[in-house]
Amino acid sequence: MGALWQLVKLPGHADLRLEPLVGITHPRLLRHEDQRPGRARGDSAKATCSCTTTYISFATSVERFVEQAVADPNVLAIKQTVYRTSDDSPLVPALIDATERGKQAVALVELKARFDEGMNIHWAKALEEAGVHVVYGQPSLKTHAKCVLVVRREGDGVRNYVHIGTGNYHSATARL
Repeated sequence: MGALWQLVKLPGHADLRLEPLVGITHPRLLRHEDQRPGRARGDSAKATCSCTTTYISFATSVERFVEQAVADPNVLAIKQTVYRTSDDSPLVPALIDATERGKQAVALVELKARFDEGMNIHWAKALEEAGVHVVYGQPSLKTHAKCVLVVRREGDGVRNYVHIGTGNYHSATARL
């Protein structure tokens, strides 16, 4: 099936191509100045924002979630799986930024990500060198989960926010 991409990339034949879908920002994820990770517009502190992300912009959902967590001084930790990601992904550098800001950053890196093993090894080395705690997948098992956990200090305790997805944390794949 991978060879079919060569056909897709051929120039011309615009009449046979569908218009590309442009991701939208889910109404519950619209940015507001008082926004913090996991909070959706109009939700109370005890509410959970749950929405499907099909046709939703990766940049205004997952990437913004991580961006807000890194910038939030009350976030204590960011933990993320790195299964399949791109060389221009803002998610992995965000873990490095989080470490530099004094947050605990953990990445579970799956080295058996077909076609992306080299990129994952590259990111794992960069993460380790920056002080991110890197955990590797089990040799006989494949970690296929895509998730980000944010641990945030709130009031007298901590609250966990999580994104769980079926799509890869790869910007180009997410746009597909």
